[in-house]
Amino acid sequence: MNRKGLTLIEIMISVLIILIAAAGILGAFVGGHQLMYYSKHRLQAMNFAREALDKLKCDYEYTSSAMAAGNHDEVSDPAICASGNIIRGEMQGLNSAVLTYNVSAEPEIDSYKEVTVSVQWTESEF
Repeated sequence: MNRKGLTLIEIMISVLIILIAAAGILGAFVGGHQLMYYSKHRLQAMNFAREALDKLKCDYEYTSSAMAAGNHDEVSDPAICASGNIIRGEMQGLNSAVLTYNVSAEPEIDSYKEVTVSVQWTESEF
């Protein structure tokens, strides 16, 4: 028997194999895209936190409202948002990015206050 072409079944099986491979590659691209955005937002959050800490370091007076013990919100504290809100750009568009900081209670003699800055956000789904 002389076969000079492909049957419809053979063509359908080869197309199915190509589609399965393409779906796997597309899934890898989507996963990589999500990971890239998460990494970008995490780096931006670290930079926002670092900027807030730098502004607080410049406020060396322990008696100011920015250095009072307890939790602080960046929007209501003039020491942090004097030049505008720290969360800006793409993360501000996430509608859930919040920067807060906590100042420890009064330090012991010849000691420093401990300041903890946290940035929280909800990553958007693709």
